[in-house]
Amino acid sequence: MKMTIKEVAKYANVSVGTVSRVINGEKNVSKENFQKVLRAIEKLGYVRNTLPEVLFLREKILFLL
Repeated sequence: MKMTIKEVAKYANVSVGTVSRVINGEKNVSKENFQKVLRAIEKLGYVRNTLPEVLFLREKILFLL
């Protein structure tokens, strides 16, 4: 079963937004929360779903053609 960022957030006891910021490499996350999220990602085996990004880029490319 694939893990979601909601499950990672719950496990790490942080908000979904915090998990999202860590995953996207944003800097405005405390060291403590950053570490909690990384540990949760590792423990739960979270893998980012890149399909939405691929679909968005595909639509953008098709629009430009």
